[in-house]
Amino acid sequence: MSPRSGSGPVLLDPSSARRRPYALLWWWSAVVLAVWPIVQGVAEVLSGDRPRFGVVECWAPREEPLPSWRHTAEDAAEYAGGLLYDATAPVLILLAIALHRYAAGRPHLHLRAARWAFVLITAADALLPAEDVLVPPPLDETCLALLGRPTETLSDHLDTALTWIVSANVAVILAGAVATRALTRRTVTTALAAAVAAGVAVAAVAALPERFTVPALAGDGTPRYAVLGDALPLIVDLETGAIVESVPPTDGKFVVFGAVVRDREPGHYVIALSTRSRVPDQPWSVRGLRSRIYRMTVDDTGRARLGERLSGDLAGVVQNIAVSATGRVAYSRMVEGRDGRTSSFAGVLDPGREWAAYMPYYLYWIGPDTLVFPRDSRGADPGASWMVTRDVRTGREGRHPLPPGGSGAGNGMAVLPDGRLILTGIGEDASANGDRLILFEGATAAGTVHTSGPAKIRSVALDPSGRHLLIAQATIDADSLSTTTEIVRVDLTSLPPTPAAGTRADLRLPKRVIWRGPAEGWQLAW
Repeated sequence: MSPRSGSGPVLLDPSSARRRPYALLWWWSAVVLAVWPIVQGVAEVLSGDRPRFGVVECWAPREEPLPSWRHTAEDAAEYAGGLLYDATAPVLILLAIALHRYAAGRPHLHLRAARWAFVLITAADALLPAEDVLVPPPLDETCLALLGRPTETLSDHLDTALTWIVSANVAVILAGAVATRALTRRTVTTALAAAVAAGVAVAAVAALPERFTVPALAGDGTPRYAVLGDALPLIVDLETGAIVESVPPTDGKFVVFGAVVRDREPGHYVIALSTRSRVPDQPWSVRGLRSRIYRMTVDDTGRARLGERLSGDLAGVVQNIAVSATGRVAYSRMVEGRDGRTSSFAGVLDPGREWAAYMPYYLYWIGPDTLVFPRDSRGADPGASWMVTRDVRTGREGRHPLPPGGSGAGNGMAVLPDGRLILTGIGEDASANGDRLILFEGATAAGTVHTSGPAKIRSVALDPSGRHLLIAQATIDADSLSTTTEIVRVDLTSLPPTPAAGTRADLRLPKRVIWRGPAEGWQLAW
């Protein structure tokens, strides 16, 4: 009897029994790929994990109402898409079981099932985003101007391609093609090997050590991007004044930004992330928090990427980081006990050492083995004439001299390549016109680098050459209590090599405002 006549089986083929398990492999691969997002979601709920990325929405009120049919179509598309998406995994499981039991020697059943599965998955993927097409959300142009419009890179397109290749839809297509001999096992294996090799290559390129990242430079040779610490660290393009990226990479539960500082090379940073607060109604509480310190790079497009983890889990929240000329990382952290009392510590990594510290909100390296704490209140009194230091080899405290009258206990400090210090002045060094940044040679004032006017200096950062200075200064609106921060750039190339000693006169250095926007600005790295 002909295979095509009578009621006998269709397309009998001795090799179909050998191909059937191989086709079923792809069916069960499709099942795994469809079920995996559900498993991930359940695991996150059970473990209490939060989403790994924050979302910043730039929506504005709609000025003109849309036709009612659009909203009706949007609701229908959203409902149908959600229903089909939820049905995908159960349908694929039932198809795999049915084909395992009834499709022996009947490859056309694999093809028919693959067609319907393809339609189901494609319909769900098409309907879910339809709501944004039918009822597009209006965008706030001011918000977009602040955060910057997202730009697609080659990496984004590669990610999209790989996501589609490793999807349930491709798996069901391969299942139908293999079962009907449209593709042989050897062909599929070769294509799969090529796809895996491409994926490994892309992953390898993404995982290259941070030292291979080429930073973007401005026309004058300085780094084009700076990192402004806020609720999220903002990547600021110093040439255009735009925010390039506002959502940094995160690591599992470690999603809250703590501190950032430039590493020894341009485009390379050290950043601290912590877990979210566990205290209900107290998002500021550090009780029970854990922190980690990582390397981070910012590439020539302004995109940030998390790199090597430098520390284990540290109790509490890391408030500040400093990197020495030799690359040693120091940090300060604060912990909170069950009684609500807080304690602070300062430490160094590799090898790790740590000491109890008093208000180590800011710390800086002023020597190969010496840290200074300009905000330690023991040296912050206007009558004090020193800053607290710590020798990281011996752990002993010391004092760095300052001129009588008080200086340097503000929110900014920079160490120039020649060893001179730029400090935010207090006491005599404060000004009726705002905070002042004072240049010091040893314990002698040598002139005013910058006066902030009505704003308060929050942080400062040098470029790698030490010839240019960025200042983050904030103004708080008395009515709305909102904070506006501006980044001011000061050119230090015209700084006299030996300014007149004992003076606080304005050095009249060239400066300009680079960026202004809503931010706190407590951290700044260039």
